[in-house]
Amino acid sequence: MPTLRTLVALAALACPAVLRAQEFTVRWHGHVEYNQITTGALGAVHANDPVLITLRVDAANFVNSPTFPTRGYPAVAGTFAYQIGSVALGLQTPYPAVPPPMLVLRNDDPAVDGFLLSTNVDVPVGVPLDQTGIFGALQAYQMVTYGGTALSSLDVAAAVGTYDFTGLSVFGFAIQDGPFDPVGVIFDKLEIAPFAPSCGFAAYGAGASPVNTLLLNGVGSPKVGGLLRAVVPNAAQSGAFFALSAASANLPIFGGAVLVDPGLLFVFQAAPTGASGAGIAKAIPPDPALAGLEVFVQAAGLEPSFAQGIALSNGLKATLCP
Repeated sequence: MPTLRTLVALAALACPAVLRAQEFTVRWHGHVEYNQITTGALGAVHANDPVLITLRVDAANFVNSPTFPTRGYPAVAGTFAYQIGSVALGLQTPYPAVPPPMLVLRNDDPAVDGFLLSTNVDVPVGVPLDQTGIFGALQAYQMVTYGGTALSSLDVAAAVGTYDFTGLSVFGFAIQDGPFDPVGVIFDKLEIAPFAPSCGFAAYGAGASPVNTLLLNGVGSPKVGGLLRAVVPNAAQSGAFFALSAASANLPIFGGAVLVDPGLLFVFQAAPTGASGAGIAKAIPPDPALAGLEVFVQAAGLEPSFAQGIALSNGLKATLCP
């Protein structure tokens, strides 16, 4: 019997988007040195309050500087967050006509390595925030410089690790208002780690129509090296059919709603009804690259009382666990 990986690989031939891009979580840690802002949300910030800036980047999405040995990785949309004390900051809205915030890597530039949080791939340029100062939107400014052996390349995957004061030569960490730094921050560390998405089962589309009456549940945890198991406890004695797809959908058919994308279907399997209902179990190989992959499941069965003779289930999203 084909494993889930084989089936997903076949689907990926038709749709490369089935496979998740390699993403990394970036965390800038610091603490407030001083705060000269006394009004608005930032007026509640005090010295020694913790600061955490987070974003996520895609290793395949980057821009190289034409001038310097630097490379910028734009933040994945919706992942930038700035927490300072009890105050949560976001990006300026509407966002201005500048590049998105980027994690910029410097390698041998010319004899130093380092990181920037910038809207410019060449030099540190502040990220516009959703708070206004005297000179317009306040800006987040971050940069750290290390010796020339901190990085081996401009590949963010090769930069995974924790960077603190060890080997640090220069840092800049502030909230800027034009040419001034009304909030000063002490750099503590920078962390770059592979993105670990939440995993497990999540039902969707329950009650999508009067025909979607079957109850589809996940069983256990869809863990890499384990099993993807799903069951319909209220399946008819005639059994059920299970469809696995690389994407969700909401398509009217049989008087109900099909909640998986038929164009990206890679499993369609019948299962008999037993004591606990009708179910399937698909082997997941022990390949760490599969962690975070999303698989969408739906079941169907015969139901003579319905006009079309078919009952459908809710949808079930399985995000594979590491």
